[in-house]
Amino acid sequence: MDILFVSRCLPGPIVSGDRVILHHVAHQLRSRGHNLDLLGFHLGDAESDPSPWAEPFRYIEAVRERPRSPWDYLLRLAHPFPDAGGQCWNPTMWEAIDRRMSAQRYDLVHFIGGIQVYEFRNLVGARRPTVITPYDSYSRHLEIALRQATQARDRLRLRARLYLARRYESLIFGGFGRVVMVTEAEEADMRRLAPGLPTAVIPNGVDGAYFRPGRVRGETSTLVFVGNLAYPPNAEAACSLATEVLPTVRTRVAGANALVVGPGPPADLVALEGPDLRITGLVPDIRPYLQRSACFVSPLASGSGMRNKILEAMAMELPVVATPLSCEGIRVTEGEDVLLASTPEDLAAAATRILVDGGLRREIGAGGRRLVLRDHTWERAADLYEGVYAEVVSEWARDGEGQGGPP
Repeated sequence: MDILFVSRCLPGPIVSGDRVILHHVAHQLRSRGHNLDLLGFHLGDAESDPSPWAEPFRYIEAVRERPRSPWDYLLRLAHPFPDAGGQCWNPTMWEAIDRRMSAQRYDLVHFIGGIQVYEFRNLVGARRPTVITPYDSYSRHLEIALRQATQARDRLRLRARLYLARRYESLIFGGFGRVVMVTEAEEADMRRLAPGLPTAVIPNGVDGAYFRPGRVRGETSTLVFVGNLAYPPNAEAACSLATEVLPTVRTRVAGANALVVGPGPPADLVALEGPDLRITGLVPDIRPYLQRSACFVSPLASGSGMRNKILEAMAMELPVVATPLSCEGIRVTEGEDVLLASTPEDLAAAATRILVDGGLRREIGAGGRRLVLRDHTWERAADLYEGVYAEVVSEWARDGEGQGGPP
């Protein structure tokens, strides 16, 4: 197939889940003989050159994303789908898509993202079959945050944002050939917001050859958390590890310490660094940090989507202790491939078990890798995407070219 990707981001640097999907799925599809082009948004001069990420693409172009205000969102609700570039938040991307579609006859256009890319539906949908992968549900993220908010002001602000998010998510995915979510829970939420939406679930994968067990772990007492720390739910989880989980574990295990690995740590997290807690910031390769640790601890209490950091730790046979939310979309079995706990105290107790019981540590680690290799490879994700593509193209042909576009 000839496929055009229109993405809210470039496929690198790989610091967020949507970049992970684009990077790995594109490489898998190219290895299977598909021809791929990419038009992706960038957020600033540091990302304006897409050439480092060009390998799987026949053509790649970066377009600067333009900021949107709350007023922009409110105005757009009156006419959700622009019919011309001048009505778009980003006319430059509209023009880039139009040029590529005039220069190349694509079999399908695959959008990666939600609010950033949906607005090009009317440009594309009447001309070629479409698939969109929102990556996660923003309204689900806000619902979880609202349940946890304790301040009246925060609850009021979150309710307003949730109302707007639900309105958008009930509208903006209509007319696409398929809407692909990464977890079944998010698919169910999307179907409740927009009954009849043609959805599919394709879980994220992990590169099991890249993230593989290395040397046998010694008697380390290191806990580790990895994530994009510019994302508030990850920063909050890291703070919980540092201030609630680690101090409790240290009362039970002499020498226990922790690593927090990932870009964008906020100042309040960096201020917690000390002899028993290291905040690394962005690192070129997270594997050495996973390898030197005894347990991956994920105290996530908010956020949405599938956590690639959990899959990567499991792939390296690093035992995982996590909240149930951390493992959403991953069919884990408590006590076999993960230890689940809902509170910092229970997370500390589970992490202590891993640190003091070498047999349990090896058992949970091996179970995690088995799970990943069974259910979460990028090869499997690419198989599922190829199936979705074939279905959407077939439906388009059945309905008649030019008749299967937006209603």
